[in-house]
Amino acid sequence: MAYVIALTSGGGVPLFTRTIGDFEALPFPTIGSLNGMHMFTETHGAKLLSTRTQNAKIVWQVFNDSITIIIVTVDDGTSDVHLKTLLQFIYSAMILFLGESELKSLRNVERLKKELKSIYFLIDKLLEESLLIGHITGCLDTTAFTDLDVLQDCLESFIGWCNTEFGCVLINGKLAASTSRWWNLPSTDSILLSLLVSAMVPSVSKDIAIYLPTTFPDVPHRLMTFQILDGVEVCVLCGSTPSHNEVIQNQILDSYWRSCIDILKNDMRNVPKVLPSSISLDYGIMGFIVLNQSSRKCLATFARAISNFTGKEESPAIPGNSTTTEIQYRNILVSFYKSVVDTLFPVVNKCYVEDTDQNTFDEDNIPIETYMCTDDYKLHALHKGNHQIFILFSKDVPIYALSQISSKTLEQLSQDGII
Repeated sequence: MAYVIALTSGGGVPLFTRTIGDFEALPFPTIGSLNGMHMFTETHGAKLLSTRTQNAKIVWQVFNDSITIIIVTVDDGTSDVHLKTLLQFIYSAMILFLGESELKSLRNVERLKKELKSIYFLIDKLLEESLLIGHITGCLDTTAFTDLDVLQDCLESFIGWCNTEFGCVLINGKLAASTSRWWNLPSTDSILLSLLVSAMVPSVSKDIAIYLPTTFPDVPHRLMTFQILDGVEVCVLCGSTPSHNEVIQNQILDSYWRSCIDILKNDMRNVPKVLPSSISLDYGIMGFIVLNQSSRKCLATFARAISNFTGKEESPAIPGNSTTTEIQYRNILVSFYKSVVDTLFPVVNKCYVEDTDQNTFDEDNIPIETYMCTDDYKLHALHKGNHQIFILFSKDVPIYALSQISSKTLEQLSQDGII
């Protein structure tokens, strides 16, 4: 649950409010008071970063001395870093559609308020319980494709015809293949682009103007997307050429992607699995999040319904249909991740503005692992080298086995080059 308010920093004029969950709309005097408290501290040479009430947390963030974003949410006892990351992504989403100069100048506030309505769907995507978690971890959501070389060859050929160096293939919003230039985009940019594609209404193709919040915040680009199969999107960042009609009408897609269709269909049958069938994990694993600091990759699955990830259907450990169960597993793992990161483990990839009071970690004294037990499941986290892994286990897995299974799982995934 969260309540987000964006205001002009100078005059406190509300630009928009968005709510996810059961929060009641805050009255205007309350919004004014929250902004007034922040402005008061600044005029006295101090900074109001966050505060807590009996059951809520409030975090303020000012961007470019022009826009203040405030978030009010339930106090879960975790570090403020996670809310700061979310606020940074919300502001970056505004840049994605409007450009940074428009947000800095605030020449016409009423026009800006109208233009911001067009990005509500993306802000809501950032706030909702999505199976994409890159905006939480700061690492790009990826999936392991069975025949990556074939997919990569098709992508490189198609991108070459489009006369650009930026392209990728997304499967259910997760990156399956990309060009080196796309992969080297800053995490904020690549994560937002994946979220944007998954948040938009599905269609055969799209051609929209965007800005890259970190790389080119004031230079417009074209983002073209093409749906190869249901859930499979090819994305291209380019200039004025090629035209959208040129790609669609000349059967360019068919000529470049025909050889991949059968392979893609086969992989889509295994959804929500994110691993090749050659990888067999311990049966007690109900879901996991793995992060790689070097590559900025995030590999996550929240689907225990596939036994040993080989395709055999099993009953979920927590009652509910498959979609509901995935969201439940996702929420459990994300809550565990937030409770561990920036308290025990360092943040893998920082996508927020750092403050002088942030937590610092002595590299020689960082905890290696931690675990948690409940009546319904167990959780274990392991920090090893450039990797962090967070695993949701069945309640039947003994505590003494958690560390060994986590280490073996991380070793298997990293050795096979999956993460």
